[in-house]
Amino acid sequence: MLEEKKPKSWLKSVSVFANGLGGSLFFGIDNDGIVKGLDDVQHVCETISSAARNQSVFTG
Repeated sequence: MLEEKKPKSWLKSVSVFANGLGGSLFFGIDNDGIVKGLDDVQHVCETISSAARNQSVFTG
């Protein structure tokens, strides 16, 4: 589940990958590496994209 109310928890990771040499960033996998999936993939993709465009991860 994407923590929409805590975007800093994942936006920093998105920013690092966008400004680095690339790699893979996976959502829907728990800390033990077990695939949990996402309830609404389209919504999560739109939320990540929108947050990356509209918020600075270094404010607040």
